[in-house]
Amino acid sequence: DVGERLRAKGLPFERKFYVYEVCNPAAAKKVLDANVRIGTALPCRVTVYTDGKDVVLETLKPTTMIAMFGEPSLEGTAAEIEAAIAAIMSEAAG
Repeated sequence: DVGERLRAKGLPFERKFYVYEVCNPAAAKKVLDANVRIGTALPCRVTVYTDGKDVVLETLKPTTMIAMFGEPSLEGTAAEIEAAIAAIMSEAAG
């Protein structure tokens, strides 16, 4: 709960804003073994917040993140993780 953390530090923030970290340990190890610098993009995050009357779920696509690091050998892993996150978000939005 980002709002709660900000308010605890004396900063006003009235919106509902949550960040969920999503991790597949086996995939994370594979990615880190290939390029430890990709650790800056781990774990994957999903944000949930209100935008007026709607609830919004957003994430950065793992395929986009992997492309930034120039690791084509990890494209399949990134696509699998992306599909899993998309399924989770779709179910949550259901």
